[in-house]
Amino acid sequence: MNDCIFCKLANTPNAIIAENQHAFAIRDINPSAPIHLLVIPKEHIRSLNQIDAKSETMNAIIKLAQDLSNDYQIAGYKLNCNVESAGGQEVMHLHFHFLAKSSDKSIA
Repeated sequence: MNDCIFCKLANTPNAIIAENQHAFAIRDINPSAPIHLLVIPKEHIRSLNQIDAKSETMNAIIKLAQDLSNDYQIAGYKLNCNVESAGGQEVMHLHFHFLAKSSDKSIA
């Protein structure tokens, strides 16, 4: 979508801190935890209600979160998803908040 900020960021390599074939991760601009990243599908998908839980994209999102945890030596994290505006979703492009208290390695 032309006016979707996450679709634009998918094509902005300097904003991306990690990615795989179907998803990418960026820093949240308004963090609510010491480590607050967004894990976002590259394909524009409005919300969790529009994705098949068994899809390659959903698997890629989960795999990217696991990779972030391993790469940055994060012992535990939360992966939150707000669904639609009534559920607190502010950007209508599916994304997950990766939240952690600390890391043994800097997230560049």
